[in-house]
Amino acid sequence: MRRQLEGLDIVIAEDVSQVRVFYRSILEAFGVRRIREATDGTEAFALIGESVPDMLLTDYGMSPLDGVELTRLLREKDRSPAPLLPILMITAYTDKERMRLARDAGVQDVLHKPVTPQSLVEHVARIHRNPVPYIQTRSYFGPDRRRAVWRIAGPERRAPVMPG
Repeated sequence: MRRQLEGLDIVIAEDVSQVRVFYRSILEAFGVRRIREATDGTEAFALIGESVPDMLLTDYGMSPLDGVELTRLLREKDRSPAPLLPILMITAYTDKERMRLARDAGVQDVLHKPVTPQSLVEHVARIHRNPVPYIQTRSYFGPDRRRAVWRIAGPERRAPVMPG
């Protein structure tokens, strides 16, 4: 598993310092090259603007800019330094409505707290190993949320945009 994370550059957006330390220690143990930390979405957006990482790990509930709002900002192709950035949301808020908001904002995956070292590493490795196509519709830009591949022709067909 260590080799799957070696060399990655990750930004962690989390308002609780002990949680950031926990994530950092796990990621460093598995070879992540560079880890930058932010206490909210505003700081994370600035860090990403300075240098685009390989992935963002973000908490849902932060203030003044939470993880969903940060994801929405990053998915705005005209304003974002990294509209194709893989985003893993890590949250204790697991109700259906909040999960829908996170998905519709454009997160690639959600990891539910409490987090174990194994679950964190597995989620990060899976996202890194398996890049998903990005799609653009009238109301959404972000990772393709469909699990199955369907061949659909016509004007409603979504054209994938591969990260890269």
